[in-house]
Amino acid sequence: MIGVTQLLNSNLDPPSHDGQSESSAYISYEQVAADSGSNGLRWFNDGTRTRQMYFDIDGSENGTGTAGWARWDSNIGSQYEGGQCILADTGITSAGLLSIRAGNYPTGIYAGQSNQSSSHGGCGIGGGNYVRANKIAFSDIYFPGHTGYYKSNAFYVYSSPITLSGAFTQATSAHYPGTYPLASATTPANDLYMNSTSSPNPDSSYVAANKSSYGIKNGYVYHLNGDTDKLFHWGQVNYSTTNSKVQMKVWFKF
Repeated sequence: MIGVTQLLNSNLDPPSHDGQSESSAYISYEQVAADSGSNGLRWFNDGTRTRQMYFDIDGSENGTGTAGWARWDSNIGSQYEGGQCILADTGITSAGLLSIRAGNYPTGIYAGQSNQSSSHGGCGIGGGNYVRANKIAFSDIYFPGHTGYYKSNAFYVYSSPITLSGAFTQATSAHYPGTYPLASATTPANDLYMNSTSSPNPDSSYVAANKSSYGIKNGYVYHLNGDTDKLFHWGQVNYSTTNSKVQMKVWFKF
């Protein structure tokens, strides 16, 4: 006969954290790294929200060689894409590859806007739902023809409570809609701003004085300003002829 104490304990024992369901979601990236399965979708509770995300469990994909990173992709959800993007070369693939390519005329949901300049343009992917993170990494970088400011791309990180808007127009975006994030506030400032034409490697910890100096590179860990909810924006500037398609994957953890 099962005793009362045994019966009560059987109902109180929490489910094991195996990432296979919402009720057994992982609660740390150490748990993810200890998963013996293959890279793929797992449930994760970051202390605020529980969602399915794609994880590089064994460290073979994120470029740093370290295990247990989440990928910023369509599983995060609600990212905008705009405003003068070449649509066939812009988006997030099922494999988590981000791509942007700036033209010089409004496209997609922005197609009804007047075009103030046929020489200027921009394209960006960003916003969406918050992710909790204190570090990011990049992999699969492909930046052809990005020399010089007018063919460059840049990556931004912001902390909550800042939000990012996809309401891009040439009038509000200095002729480059989508290149620069439309943040709800300028204070506090961004955690990081990185440009494809920059070359310095990131510091081994967060250094506010250097947050705008790093290049976008494979294989490095970029430290953020605190373990908080973050938003990302990746934008490409364009002047004159259509820009080249650029690609990469973005990873995060805390």
